[in-house]
Amino acid sequence: MVDSLRVGAFPLLILDLGDLIEVAPRRWGPVNELLIERLEREGVAAMTPGPRELAHWEEFQALLAGHALPLVNANLTQLIDGEQRPIAPRSLIVERAGLRVGLIGVLGESAFGAIQMPGGIPYTYQDPLAAIAEVLPTIRDSAEIVVVMACVGNEEGFRIARQVEGIDVVLSGYRPIPTTYAMPVGEVILNRSGSHGQSFSATRLIVSPDGEILDWGGRQIVLDVALPEDSLVVAQVGEAERAARGVLRSSTTRAPVSSQDHYLGQSVCRRCHVAESEQWSATAHAHALTTLRDEGRGGDPACVRCHVTGYGRPGGYHPGRGGGALAGVQCEACHGVGTRHVRGGDAPRITEALCRRCHTSEWSPAWGYAEALAAVRHTAPAP
Repeated sequence: MVDSLRVGAFPLLILDLGDLIEVAPRRWGPVNELLIERLEREGVAAMTPGPRELAHWEEFQALLAGHALPLVNANLTQLIDGEQRPIAPRSLIVERAGLRVGLIGVLGESAFGAIQMPGGIPYTYQDPLAAIAEVLPTIRDSAEIVVVMACVGNEEGFRIARQVEGIDVVLSGYRPIPTTYAMPVGEVILNRSGSHGQSFSATRLIVSPDGEILDWGGRQIVLDVALPEDSLVVAQVGEAERAARGVLRSSTTRAPVSSQDHYLGQSVCRRCHVAESEQWSATAHAHALTTLRDEGRGGDPACVRCHVTGYGRPGGYHPGRGGGALAGVQCEACHGVGTRHVRGGDAPRITEALCRRCHTSEWSPAWGYAEALAAVRHTAPAP
């Protein structure tokens, strides 16, 4: 794909929005080493780290050692020697064909809430809009084009494009709802990338020497059988997979903690269950946390646990970790943890006992199972 784009007359700027590394311990070394090597070899100009990279930050930095893969992030700091320091440069400027392109990387609330960090989160999170506003004046003076690399959810990408003045392009990519083409949002070009390696997000700009965008376009290029595979890369992948299957780690080898079942959030469920997601969004379950906050009890843990998804559990709602991604009573609150479902695990049966964990006689005295189930049941009978 990249080789075919290089054949054209336009200079190519390749950026990565993160959340791509393998976190399974057996696959960490061989597969991730190949991933980083390929990103570097293909000339990726910058990467903004996503939840997977941040969950295993020390190991990821060790993986990057000896490679020239620049990172950029403007809204996360880490406590080091008693001082809050940015995890990476807050912005970068790269040059293509004499044109200076400013890059600002940010992590969205939904992505931050998905970080699986054993022992707590050592990061301080800043709202992406505030972070961009702080960095933008300097980079705007130094670059003709400003691009925001946003590892954010769908609505968060629109929010950045609508509310931040002075940027030209927003590249958004974290569990996206795919769109075929880039779109204008006011004066900003928004392009949402695909996920799971299913598509390649391409944005084309025609820019005057003084930095004015004269024309633009963008689309998702589906990576299907119509595009021939690179035989060299296929061989490298096969070798890495074989090494991963046969690897025996020594006691001194650093590898991420084995991943456990955790919550994924409604936006992931929606990828396959669109109709069910649309139906759920109109129910009281979807707005349960908002209702609680309207009653002035949004800070009471005893109440919050039944108005969000996975409270206090791995990957579940946590107010200090951008918990909005799991606000409300979402799919996994009733149907079980998403990672277990992805692996084909059994989902819990929807029974009155399951619902009564929250709909107790104390808090829901007028609640009836049959009527309540009818109000939230999907088109197909609940399992």
